[in-house]
Amino acid sequence: MRHAALALLAPLAASALYLQAAVAGSLWPGSVAAVPAGVGAPLRVGLFSGPIHTERRVATVWQAATGDDAVLRLDVVGSIAPDALGVNWLDLAPTRLAALTGAILDDLADPAPLPDAGFTSTDAVFPARGRFHLFTTCNVWVARTQRAAGHPFGAWTPTPFAVSMSLWRFRG
Repeated sequence: MRHAALALLAPLAASALYLQAAVAGSLWPGSVAAVPAGVGAPLRVGLFSGPIHTERRVATVWQAATGDDAVLRLDVVGSIAPDALGVNWLDLAPTRLAALTGAILDDLADPAPLPDAGFTSTDAVFPARGRFHLFTTCNVWVARTQRAAGHPFGAWTPTPFAVSMSLWRFRG
């Protein structure tokens, strides 16, 4: 009976530690590239979550935890209302926007999109450099590319909540 209780509590304890580390990592500053602010009016960039893969098969969850080849999903969304729910706005100087664009393009492994991949009729999924897993998620990539553009961001942001906390903490 005691072993059964430990077997049930172990995943809960591991999840709690993971989430606590995510909160700490989102608030602890990561190293930021020295990108000068430059001259010119800042440009407003919207940062928001897209659809997520919701298939809950054991094999899918295992693959997400242990890793797979990285991909980069790009979508055309059009104009976004300034007060749209779920959108975090960043005001980036032109030089920092160029650095952000460069960091995103540097992560593309191939400019040709993967066939039959995506969530909408306006998105495309591209092969990216590297791998993803439980500790290097798409949210960690968001923080890394923001820091590469000279925008302060948390050192480790594996969850959407960690990205939101980091945006709150480091908003200029």
